[in-house]
Amino acid sequence: MYQLDAKDKKILAILSVDARATYAEIGKKTRLHKDTVAYRIKKLEEEGIITGYTAFFDFSRLNTRVYKLYVKFRGLKEGERQRLLLFLKREKHVGWIAEGNGSWDTIIGFHTSSVKEFYDFKLSFEQEFHKKIQSINETTQIQAYLFPRDYLVFSSREEVILYSSSPSAVIDSKDRAILQGLAKNSRASVIDIARTTRLSVRTVSYRIKQLEKQNIILQYRCSLNLSKIQRIFIKAFISLSNIDKKKKEEILNFFKEQPCVVHNVESLGEWELEPEFEVENIEEFYNIINEFRSRFAEHIEKIDSMMVSREYKYQYVP
Repeated sequence: MYQLDAKDKKILAILSVDARATYAEIGKKTRLHKDTVAYRIKKLEEEGIITGYTAFFDFSRLNTRVYKLYVKFRGLKEGERQRLLLFLKREKHVGWIAEGNGSWDTIIGFHTSSVKEFYDFKLSFEQEFHKKIQSINETTQIQAYLFPRDYLVFSSREEVILYSSSPSAVIDSKDRAILQGLAKNSRASVIDIARTTRLSVRTVSYRIKQLEKQNIILQYRCSLNLSKIQRIFIKAFISLSNIDKKKKEEILNFFKEQPCVVHNVESLGEWELEPEFEVENIEEFYNIINEFRSRFAEHIEKIDSMMVSREYKYQYVP
């Protein structure tokens, strides 16, 4: 295992909320020379700790919603598993592919402005793999919250909300090309984005600032291989009952206050909440869940979980 020191943790914490921060900006916050910051980031990438950089957008402004499929298979041979991954990676609307153990084997995130597109995808998926599917479920994302990785370095615990009440934004093909570039690599330089989008550097720089100003781009974030830093990624699926608006806020705040919770989702489907944990060990996860059960026992119908072992894709490209 790669041993992170305090400076590494601070760098990762910064990149988890602002992956486009310059070496100089990170150096100022970590009291390191910018060349030292560049060396450390390169080392973290070479060690496979940082696996990529993506961007998060206000889905409401882009007239987009995320739908998810949760699949339990009857056992997949390696060839069948590779066929599954190939099928999913070919679909441009699939933004997240996660594999693991627990209540589900695979989670598929699908982003679209059309419910019918998701429905058609679900039908084609079931038709392609019906012989291997044991069970399948689906949810619609109603709201989603991003939190900083406070288990690395504690911060102000500010959340980023991915669905606003703002009206849809009007963006053209140039804006869309820039957003797609940032979703694939949010740390790419303006020069690199200009090259791939065939736009001028000046145009790219100006348009990124405008997209940020309009709150279409909400956050740039690094992705981590948690196994490299002795962390475990666990998703919980929580079915609630008998809750009013005040109680729901209390429950949301409970998970917001947990330093190891990095993402939480309100869903429409069999369950209402999907908090995501990056914990040091399974005991830490169970301790939090047990505390949650104790505090909100009369409002909990069921809690399932899944230990995510690998993410094959994580970029919601508009």
